[in-house]
Amino acid sequence: AQAQEGRGPRRRGGFGGPKWWGSAWAGYQWSNPVGDPTTQSVWDFDSNWSMRLTAEREVAPRTTLGVVFNYARLPLTIAGGQSATSCRTGCLADGTMASYGVMARSGGGPGLHLVYEGFAGALRYSNFTITRGTAPEYAGMKNTDFTWSFGTGLGYGIGRDFELSAMFDYGTSVHEKSNDLFQQRTTRHYTTRVGLRVGL
Repeated sequence: AQAQEGRGPRRRGGFGGPKWWGSAWAGYQWSNPVGDPTTQSVWDFDSNWSMRLTAEREVAPRTTLGVVFNYARLPLTIAGGQSATSCRTGCLADGTMASYGVMARSGGGPGLHLVYEGFAGALRYSNFTITRGTAPEYAGMKNTDFTWSFGTGLGYGIGRDFELSAMFDYGTSVHEKSNDLFQQRTTRHYTTRVGLRVGL
């Protein structure tokens, strides 16, 4: 009898669903150019695939708070300004965009439903690799900006513990300002992504 009692259903959250959620996403990301005063250049990122991981905790019915990690390795063109020490005629490169921070999510339940997400955290540019041209100042260079985004899309609950989602993210980051570069202080980032959420 004691053994049977120990094999009861696993603990649920206080609102009828799983207390914790984890998710994995694959997406496609593109961004506006970034004007960088440190290198006196503009980073014109191209589009590429991205990945996203989250860990979330239920705080209200169909509402979670959690932490996020996003990663994308993107090709880019570096265009140096008149005072730049390199890439004045342009350099081809690859660079990493990795963001991490906190999120809030609303939406869930069985069947098809709307989903909304908000994110705030840090965006780090790093691991620049020059594929054509010479730019020694990029070796080991890292730069971190404040970033936030809003996402909306559709989810489909295929079980109490599983949900498929498709989302579009509209994000913004704030970079150092340079009056010598034709670039605003803020940069837009866009991602379309699909993912699987699993109740834990």
